[in-house]
Amino acid sequence: MTAAKVAKIGFLINPIAGLGGRVGLKGTDGLAASQALAKGAAPQSEERAGVCLRYLLQKAKDLPFLTAGGKMGENALAQCGLTYEVIYNPPQKSGPADTIAACREFQNRKVDLILFCGGDGTARDVASVGSEIPLLGIPAGVKMHSGVFAISPQAAAELAITYVRGDIKLRETEIVDVDEELYRAGELATRLYATALTPHQPALVQERKRIYLSGDEEEFKDQIALFAAEFMRDGSAYILGA
Repeated sequence: MTAAKVAKIGFLINPIAGLGGRVGLKGTDGLAASQALAKGAAPQSEERAGVCLRYLLQKAKDLPFLTAGGKMGENALAQCGLTYEVIYNPPQKSGPADTIAACREFQNRKVDLILFCGGDGTARDVASVGSEIPLLGIPAGVKMHSGVFAISPQAAAELAITYVRGDIKLRETEIVDVDEELYRAGELATRLYATALTPHQPALVQERKRIYLSGDEEEFKDQIALFAAEFMRDGSAYILGA
């Protein structure tokens, strides 16, 4: 009798994901990460990844992971007590090239799923190595317009477990990103970079966000207000914005 194949997950964290949002920089591309740190922003991606990993520890503690060293994955896995192997060692100050290099190692080791923690910029880097391996994002970035993100770290864990057990299927979705310089100037414009396969369960994964243009701005605002009003409850405070 042939032994059943054990699923392997490639796990990756963008250590600076989400920094810009805390200080109003709309993202961490380019020099924005340094600016965010200078303004007192604290990294949050490892914390959000840890929420996902602790849930995985409860539900599938024997699931093996391949990861990058230090803050790019190893530290979080070690803290949670999960089984892992470091297959790429980044420099102390990592960047997009290290994300790509780690994902190429995931390809070489034929992982069944790449579970990453970050935002649209991280998704772009992960997807740039090819579309053969399914992707799943733990939401931690400022920008999350792509369709590969779970709605929460716990949802990402549930999706990962369910997928490697063969209980849900994949769907093709889009990897998009916002031009941060335009966004900081008040213009929201997205660009399609790739398509990817991702585990899909409607209640657990977010839909790809889209920009809709209207010739009548006031009519557009009215439609948004009507949509939002359907979900609002008396006695609750709501903050609306972009």
